Amino acid sequence: MYYSYLPYQNQTRLWLPLLAGAAIITAPFWLGGRNNCCNNQPYPYPQPYPQPYPQPYPQPYPQPYPQPYPYPYPYPVTTLT
Repeated sequence: MYYSYLPYQNQTRLWLPLLAGAAIITAPFWLGGRNNCCNNQPYPYPQPYPQPYPQPYPQPYPQPYPQPYPYPYPYPVTTLT
């Protein structure tokens, strides 16, 4: 009696290139070579100290100082209809 091993052999042949391709693509990440992200330090990565946004020079407030409108009407109201 003859048993066909050809379908199993084809499926086995398919996994080999897939695993080899995945190994080639992910090798730099697993080996950690020439990857300068966070100086190759383990997790958790050290975060830089927060720096304030650089201000070139103090900005004066525009003169004359804008007076806010009287609340709640920004225009003179004489009569209410």
